[in-house]
Amino acid sequence: MIKKTFVLLMVLLTLTLTSVSAASNLIIDESKILGVYDNGSGNLLLAQKVELAQTTNLLPNAAAAPVISTTILAINSGGGVAGNFVADKNFVGGNTYSTNAAIVTTGVTNPAPQVVYQSERWSGSTYTLPGLIPGASYTVRLHFAEMYFTAANRRKFNVAINGAQVLSEFDVFAAAGAANKAVIREFAVVANSSGQIIVTISNGSLDNAKINGIEVVGGTIAPTNTPTNTPPPTSTPTFTRTPTAGATSTHTPTTPPTNTPTFTRTPTIAPIPTNTPIPGSSAAYPLKASANKRYLVDQNNVPFLMVGDAVWSLIAQVSNEDAIYYLNNRQSKGFNTAIVELIEHRYATNAPRNFYGVAPFAGAPFTTPNESYFLHADYVISAAAQRGINILLDPLYLGYQCNADGWCAEVQAATIANMQAWGMYVGNRYKNFPNIVWMIGGDVDPNYAAGVKAKVDAFAVALKQADPNHLITAHNQSESMAITPWSGVSWLNVNNTYFSIITTSCALM
Repeated sequence: MIKKTFVLLMVLLTLTLTSVSAASNLIIDESKILGVYDNGSGNLLLAQKVELAQTTNLLPNAAAAPVISTTILAINSGGGVAGNFVADKNFVGGNTYSTNAAIVTTGVTNPAPQVVYQSERWSGSTYTLPGLIPGASYTVRLHFAEMYFTAANRRKFNVAINGAQVLSEFDVFAAAGAANKAVIREFAVVANSSGQIIVTISNGSLDNAKINGIEVVGGTIAPTNTPTNTPPPTSTPTFTRTPTAGATSTHTPTTPPTNTPTFTRTPTIAPIPTNTPIPGSSAAYPLKASANKRYLVDQNNVPFLMVGDAVWSLIAQVSNEDAIYYLNNRQSKGFNTAIVELIEHRYATNAPRNFYGVAPFAGAPFTTPNESYFLHADYVISAAAQRGINILLDPLYLGYQCNADGWCAEVQAATIANMQAWGMYVGNRYKNFPNIVWMIGGDVDPNYAAGVKAKVDAFAVALKQADPNHLITAHNQSESMAITPWSGVSWLNVNNTYFSIITTSCALM
């Protein structure tokens, strides 16, 4: 079966556009390229080698998302899952303690969920935080609340990050001014050569050291220069379907070996040399609608034209090194968008397992997410953010006519509660990643198979509830708009028109 094709988005207020200039502005590159031009009818068309998408419509419920830093990893020390904080992990040493006392968080910026401050790991301990880009800069946020002592000068301890002391004789109570009150300390840190940040909490002069939570935050790296428009080549592009996932460039990430590698740790990745020109995008993500709801803009209200690639299997198919190679290649050519599946059902070599042999679910689909799999996904999406690349992320690709290409059969077998749980998990995990536009479904009308539409809707409602920060669109069958089967739903922000290869060819002629 042919691999699903690429849908690209722009935003408009209504289905009818006012007339615009008929001047052509088609941009072509040597691989899966897309650009924008006016066919004279008032409809701007986006084109690339795999598929064409007409201009799209932003529905009235679209909201401007705040500018948010990318949380790479958040750990609830001594506790369980809390919002986007994962259960305590990656530590050596220490003991745990918890309280039911209410914690005051009003005095800090971007606090963790209150429950994070109600648990702690105390005594000497070391956290090794993996999966980062060697040499890249991050912000480490350390969360504290004095849950045990009721006065200052009862606990003093030290904290070092990658061997450098950042807190000396730190007194949480004194810093907060009270017990059960949140305190956050932030530090700029460069990941070591193994792509790690190591946080060491050691006892000081009074009592035991402690930590309530740790966050690693990474922002988007600004490109070193601005891309310039390149005139199209003289040859006419051919629009052919691509039978496999990934980019068609000769520098496509390599296929994984036939043996199944063991997922031990994230392989190291060489940073981009500082003297390498990087066009990329300087957009301030996440994207939002323009004031008149006619097009996408970034958080600075700068119009955003998607120049993108269809690389559906980027998360599932390749190693971290190859993902970085691909993203560097696309960034160097001025691409600012990539379409990617969060979980791959068929087309990756070991689908649904990723390059490292790790499946997205430890058991039944949608209810048993595998943390190791999603740490790898986090890494790829964050690496894209650092290169100014927006991800059209599909967390629930259904497959052409609900076949084995996608997750349609699993959706049919799941309960409404299962799908709601999956939506909440995905939304909570990725709500703080800046470079995402959600795209639900894929290559099929959700009414095609019994029970699918209601369950996809349940998923999308939960996703929107957990993640109000990102736009959401839908990818249905060819020759349709997102709104066609989803009219009236609360979660759909962006409408799009999905054209077939025949329509594409005729339009370009």
